[in-house]
Amino acid sequence: MTNSILNHLKFGSTPWNYWRRENPDAVIVLDGADLNGMILTGVDFSHASLRGASMHATNLMNADLRYADLSGANLVEADLICAKLEGAVLTGANLHEADLLGAEMKQARYSAEDLKGALHAPSCAIRRAGLADIDAIADAHLDSIRSIGPCYYDAALVHDWGARVSGELYAAAMARGEVFFVAIREQGDTTAVLGFSSSHRIDDGEHGVGVYVRGTAARAGVGSALLRAAEGSAIAAGAASLHLDSSLAAVDFYKANGFEEAGRGEHRLSSGRMMACVFMRKTL
Repeated sequence: MTNSILNHLKFGSTPWNYWRRENPDAVIVLDGADLNGMILTGVDFSHASLRGASMHATNLMNADLRYADLSGANLVEADLICAKLEGAVLTGANLHEADLLGAEMKQARYSAEDLKGALHAPSCAIRRAGLADIDAIADAHLDSIRSIGPCYYDAALVHDWGARVSGELYAAAMARGEVFFVAIREQGDTTAVLGFSSSHRIDDGEHGVGVYVRGTAARAGVGSALLRAAEGSAIAAGAASLHLDSSLAAVDFYKANGFEEAGRGEHRLSSGRMMACVFMRKTL
């Protein structure tokens, strides 16, 4: 069946789109198909199954990929400029250096990991968090601890680190005046919280900040965007410097964002266990 469908595609988008209009009930299954390097500008692949298909360097500019299943597809260096990807499934797809400039991705299903390396990937939105976000913040916090923490701390310490994390923890912090921001991205019909940051007053001119992101959102610019939001809040409140106790996992991140190491020590967890940390400071 796949070969029969491919015969309609080998002459390009125009005859293919004509065939689809004449056969609106045709089920398009191109799973695993080799479409590498093809010029398919404006092609109608809406509702098509392209699971595991290879489209390396394929020109899909202005393509209609609405509700197509592209899970596991090879889209390395594909041109997806202004492509219609509404409702498309991109889970597990390789989008390294694929160009998504102007692509419509409302309700598309993907994770931050899926978009790593893509050009002009849609950025997450940063907004101030409220009480309605406390459980999502807790979930993102736990994900960060459990996915990134084991690279730097033993299992027992990671367990204790996350033991007190719950929505109530952030509700209490908000009540004390701590300001929170969340990074959100639409994933299908839901809005996912990729991470959060916070800012709170320590003393006149000194504020504390912190950032946590999910493991799948690490090294994707989400943390830096969240940190900028927290810094902006601190500056607006009169902060002249920022201070934090960084986990070993986040030291390089904070250094890349202008923080300097002020010393090393330990942070006492609620369990009584001591956790190695790095004291860091940034002058605003």
